[in-house]
Amino acid sequence: MHTWLRWALGDLGAVPAPAREVGALPWTVVGACSLAVLFGLVFDPALHPVVRGVSHLVLYGLLPVGLLALAGERDLAAWGLGLGDVGWWLPRTGLGLLLIGAFASTAMLLFPDLAAFYPRGDARHDGTALLVSLAGLSIDLLGWEMLFRAVLLGAFARKLEVRTGLALAALLFFVGHLDKPLSELFSSLPGGFVAGWFAWRSRSFLPVYLLHLWQLVTVNAVGFVLAQTVTPGG
Repeated sequence: MHTWLRWALGDLGAVPAPAREVGALPWTVVGACSLAVLFGLVFDPALHPVVRGVSHLVLYGLLPVGLLALAGERDLAAWGLGLGDVGWWLPRTGLGLLLIGAFASTAMLLFPDLAAFYPRGDARHDGTALLVSLAGLSIDLLGWEMLFRAVLLGAFARKLEVRTGLALAALLFFVGHLDKPLSELFSSLPGGFVAGWFAWRSRSFLPVYLLHLWQLVTVNAVGFVLAQTVTPGG
């Protein structure tokens, strides 16, 4: 691994692996998370963006966390649901925000399927609708990242080797992108693995939430600007 990449992602061994659990709780959590992803993918109604965001926060985030609480889990930070190692992830997240802004903007210019997909609906031509859509996304992603970078990853790690857990969580993350453009779908598998790695080393889902949110803000903003350059006859 290149030196700069090793610095950016860190060593997984720096975070002690959780004790293996012999009970059914981790697999129960994995099952609940998988059903939540499939439900959101297949039955996601055309709701107001903020309402949809809140429904996903509950479905993806609060329900799995509630399952942990009902099972007697008290140390939710051990599942990546706390602030984590702020001193480690804060500077790396700051650098990541700069890089993601550049890469996401470039991707919108290079891949027509992305430019045609983002933003969606009225947000393509209405600035107020765009802001409302982004507000809904910020809520939606909170539940999304709680699921993939904390609860689901923590459940896999308590039954399997950490890297195997990262790969399986990334695979389910890929499934959650089946309704996205092909260029985004194909990048979601390696991207999901790297995001999981970063979250695990950070001991928190929060830095990946910030990075993912900034990515979506960027592609929606750039897509909005591009949509204004298209003439009615063009």
